[in-house]
Amino acid sequence: MDLSALKTWYSQGLIDGDSPVRRPGSRNGETLGGLPEFANAAKRAKPKKAKRAAQEEAAEEDWSEEPGRLDRWRVIAAGILNSSLPPRASASSPS
Repeated sequence: MDLSALKTWYSQGLIDGDSPVRRPGSRNGETLGGLPEFANAAKRAKPKKAKRAAQEEAAEEDWSEEPGRLDRWRVIAAGILNSSLPPRASASSPS
């Protein structure tokens, strides 16, 4: 992956200053914030992670285990349709 791709990913928030990276031809990894090209990435990394965690927490709170009104009516309609259909013929006949 080249430097321009890293910059694109960084601007999109896919990676941050704490993301592990490795220079081409190197066996040692370091954080993105440790690279001179991304020296300010480490400063911006923590608020972005906190914001992402807050968004995930808010999304979890929005999820409800209780079915909504629309789901209730779907179940009722499916039950009515199912009960109004003729019974299916069995695959094998009794002998």
